[in-house]
Amino acid sequence: MSAKQEDAWRKIHHLRAAAMNLRAAGADELAKQVLDKAEHMEREVRASKMPSGKEPEGRPKPAMGPFAGLGPELRQAIERLRAEIKELERRVTQLEGAKR
Repeated sequence: MSAKQEDAWRKIHHLRAAAMNLRAAGADELAKQVLDKAEHMEREVRASKMPSGKEPEGRPKPAMGPFAGLGPELRQAIERLRAEIKELERRVTQLEGAKR
């Protein structure tokens, strides 16, 4: 993998993390825009690997983080659930603080 592709994957990872944080902050529409940008970048990186946009035969697909190989809908659902978990954790902490 070239340095340019590694940099692109790193940016994609950061965009997804940003989308999760935006959702946790209640900025769902902005989070969707950021996630759409990350997915667009991922498609571009994958398409740049070979002229046909396909992986070379005989080589396994590289694992790129916890979402490797998942469809965009499933990735979005996972990210949404993670954001909801963060929000619930924040609320629990807030309630625990109010009890004291």
